[in-house]
Amino acid sequence: MRLLSAITMLALLGACGPGPVSQRVVVQNDPVAAPAAPIELPAAVVATVNDLTEIAKDGSTWDMARLARATPGFRSNAGELDHADYWYLKYRTGDWPMEHLGRVLAYAPAVTELDGQLVYVWPYMANVAPNAMTPKVRRDAELILGAEGAQRFAAGAGWPGYRLGISADGTWRYFYTGAD
Repeated sequence: MRLLSAITMLALLGACGPGPVSQRVVVQNDPVAAPAAPIELPAAVVATVNDLTEIAKDGSTWDMARLARATPGFRSNAGELDHADYWYLKYRTGDWPMEHLGRVLAYAPAVTELDGQLVYVWPYMANVAPNAMTPKVRRDAELILGAEGAQRFAAGAGWPGYRLGISADGTWRYFYTGAD
């Protein structure tokens, strides 16, 4: 009986994690404010999110790189390396880029402007200023960054985790880690 209760409790707790990728986006007019009411994502953004979600679930670093190469000037932490080589190196060292991709996409995005274009940024917390953090933002930041990373972020050190940006036209613009 105890075993059945424990299994039921674990199943219920598992259902409490971050939900599936939402097709809704949070628009913020003030780049330091926490997200407000959600709106629909453009169809092109939804298509790119779906592609990235599939890569996160069943794809490889090569699939990620193929999509990144389709964008001139795509930003990652690759430096002088090709995106495929960089992400494969991370994968081989146990830091799976596809897992990070899935984790950031599990949260709602925020909206910002870059080079005159709207860019949807995941996770939304990456665009929240430390002085505008709500209890929900703090909790979500701790879930994805861990306690230490969330503390550094709240102290003003910048978003230390992964962030992902998709333009309104569906172009995957960036996927990198660390403060700007």
